[in-house]
Amino acid sequence: MKSMFARLGLLALFITALAGCSGGGGGSGSEAPTTPTTPTTPTTPAVTSQPPAVGAGNAITNISTMTPDAFADIKFDTAKAKITGATVSSAPKVYFNLVDASGNPITGMTTNNLLFAIAKLVPGTPGSSSLPQSVQRWVSYMVINPATGALGKPGTDSGGKLTDNGDGSYVYEFAQDLATVKARVDAATATASQNKADLDDLTYDANLTHRVGIQLSGAKPGFGTDSSVTGVIKNPIDLIFDFVPATSTEVAQTETDGTKQRNIVDIRNCFTCHVKFTFHGRRSPTTGQGTIDATFGIGGGRQDTRFCVLCHSDQRKFGVANAAITGTTIAAGDRMKDFSMKNLPVWIHKIHMGEHLVLQGYNASNVMLNHIKFPQDVRNCTKCHSDNDGATGGNTVAQADNWKNKPSRLACGACHDGIDFATGTGTSVKGGATGHMGGAHQTDDNCALCHSPGVIATQHTPVLTLTNATTGVQTHFAAVESNLPTGAKKVAYDLNSVTLNTDRNPVFKFKILLDGTAAALSTTTGLPTSGNYSGNGPTFYIAYAQDQDGITAKNDWNVTSTSGQALATIAAAGGLTGPDANGYFTATYVPTTNATTGVVTAAPAVPAGAKKVTGLMIDGFSQTDVAGYTAIKVVPDAVLKPVSANDARRTITSKERCNRCHEKLGVFTTANFHGGVRNNPQVCAFCHDNKTRSTNAGWSASSNYFYHAIHAAGKRTEDFTRNPTFNFQDIGYPGLLRECRQCHEPNTVNFGAAASKAAAESGLLFPVVASGTIHATNPISPYLAQVGVARGDNLGTATSGTALLNSPILHACFACHDTTAAISHMKANGGDFYEARSVIDAKDGNADGTLTSREQCLVCHGAGKIVDVEVMHRSPAGLTTADRVTP
Repeated sequence: MKSMFARLGLLALFITALAGCSGGGGGSGSEAPTTPTTPTTPTTPAVTSQPPAVGAGNAITNISTMTPDAFADIKFDTAKAKITGATVSSAPKVYFNLVDASGNPITGMTTNNLLFAIAKLVPGTPGSSSLPQSVQRWVSYMVINPATGALGKPGTDSGGKLTDNGDGSYVYEFAQDLATVKARVDAATATASQNKADLDDLTYDANLTHRVGIQLSGAKPGFGTDSSVTGVIKNPIDLIFDFVPATSTEVAQTETDGTKQRNIVDIRNCFTCHVKFTFHGRRSPTTGQGTIDATFGIGGGRQDTRFCVLCHSDQRKFGVANAAITGTTIAAGDRMKDFSMKNLPVWIHKIHMGEHLVLQGYNASNVMLNHIKFPQDVRNCTKCHSDNDGATGGNTVAQADNWKNKPSRLACGACHDGIDFATGTGTSVKGGATGHMGGAHQTDDNCALCHSPGVIATQHTPVLTLTNATTGVQTHFAAVESNLPTGAKKVAYDLNSVTLNTDRNPVFKFKILLDGTAAALSTTTGLPTSGNYSGNGPTFYIAYAQDQDGITAKNDWNVTSTSGQALATIAAAGGLTGPDANGYFTATYVPTTNATTGVVTAAPAVPAGAKKVTGLMIDGFSQTDVAGYTAIKVVPDAVLKPVSANDARRTITSKERCNRCHEKLGVFTTANFHGGVRNNPQVCAFCHDNKTRSTNAGWSASSNYFYHAIHAAGKRTEDFTRNPTFNFQDIGYPGLLRECRQCHEPNTVNFGAAASKAAAESGLLFPVVASGTIHATNPISPYLAQVGVARGDNLGTATSGTALLNSPILHACFACHDTTAAISHMKANGGDFYEARSVIDAKDGNADGTLTSREQCLVCHGAGKIVDVEVMHRSPAGLTTADRVTP
């Protein structure tokens, strides 16, 4: 089967094989507590624990009396369900409240569904040659089982004493005594493969920031078997509390003092792509393997990176041998160069760097890192390292700028893995064999001398540079508008209207905005008159719907002015006028002259009777005065507007939804598609309509098929082999694939929205999946039933009798659901699958050749029906916050 990782993101199932955080030191049982010697810590919580307020009409929610379904559906009030205090005197105690989303205090929770962890924040050691110990880091105390004395990787403490106060407030006393952990580890017996030094400094220091974390997850006792997720909490949460034991004071999550706090990632940024983490889910109670909850989109309990760091420290290298590195090949293993790849800052960087890592052959706990691809330019560090609103160094993640302010061999080397800092040799990310330009460095002490914040930010500016293999000419694309090179201006289009003149030629009224200000344009070149620019400017297209195959409803574009007209062409022919009193320019389609033959072609005109007439403004120009670049194209958003708002094509998705993951469609770290200018999903249907197919491959290239088959590539039974040189079978998806609302507007999947319902009822066009001669040596679709199909299926014309078609709704569903059983089900309910046009006509008995859909899909799967497709595709877990699915 294919890899589950890809360009469109890291499939959420990718870490199903990771070692669970509950392993290792998290033991059960207890031992006599030992009071720490110095300093003496207070016995009262850092913040006084108070029972949650019970509002009028609120009642106690008793977990023990809930049905399994009610237990699974419980949602927590994330403001009131919280840790209220912690103390370390002998064994740590943590005080917390549990409140459901209705404001009801929760009682009856047991350690069956609670896991507890604690770690300290250790400052980096200047001058240290050790990569892990040179940097600030979290060190877990949970590395020895308090009952057995067995050593292990960081885990959780589930063997302590839980007190339920009966009012929604709880106290948990750890089984571990932090003051004795080091002594017990020193006295413990280690195996030949274990090095106690790998467990880091376990000395209890009450003056350091400590973090205690609680995970609420799992199944109601007695439920949640291998084949069922009945009774499993669908919306697990993590609770975090930071404090200094010596002074009994809380350390705020927004604390800006980097010696007291380390919050560098806003988890909400993670959820713009992932929606919900499904790794570290409940493992099979029978085999102890796998992550069965992930199959159902329920997910494990790790939903906050601040909790992840309590286990994913460098201590995870304990008992693990270094993976051998030969040249640029690395052997399987979780440890390299004496540090753990599972250390969170290393692990997350390597995962997201994935395909661009220099070393090849990564296999870390069955995670094939080199196969993982990032859905945007990986140099856009602020995608993760910023507040959710895009600000850096803000209050939500006060240490967000550490990525550029505190360079280190450990963090930087996670991505730049081909460099050996100890020798200064190695291979750069770009493939150069020059090693580290600064030479050998045994410590991090001098990193910032060369790698200042400004230099790091400049080097990580996401600009794609492509070099023509023949001419050597470089082209530069900048797509991340929030992270442009110094001096580059953000380009945007204000398309005010699209109309037709008396000759039915398209007329566009528009502005070009540079950093938000309307630009003056040359009426002879179309370029801005202020600044330095080159190129042909934006291109204007027009698309519309007309009768086809007897279908007169005109719901979908099937004719496009595929060549369009560039603004420079229009301006040179005198078709650009303005600006008007409101600052808008007007561009009108003009006749064109063939430079070779001199033949004049009339300006394209939209025929009478066309519907859904829509104009598009796309592409742009290059700025030639940005330091470091001969010319750089700041890619603007493509914009479209119908001639009549009352005749607009239905909206199914939006660029805002796509860009939550992609930032801007089309530009990646080392490649782009369509020059990065096709960055609005509604635009794709201009060209990728029902007649578009992959050359000699036997696949449709309609936009609705493309979207689904690409994003669902990891789910498909058959690889989506679009053509011999560009295949999609490695593409995965970072979110919950079944949560259609991540991409789709509400009620468009089930045709419940008014425009979608009207389109389905009045008739949709049949997509062509194969037409023309299929090349026998090319990787063709396994569904292709015949070859030598006659051509002649031009846009907007009748489909030839021998062309192979899919019926409209089957076509979209089949892109994901390509199993034999699914296809049989769709065909049994009236769907046409890779069927010749002539055969469909014969089935329908239409003497006039009208293509008629016999699909019965919406009888059961329509909006409000018994198996409403939008409801059925929704994860059983649902989504805990609205901002995870709406732009």
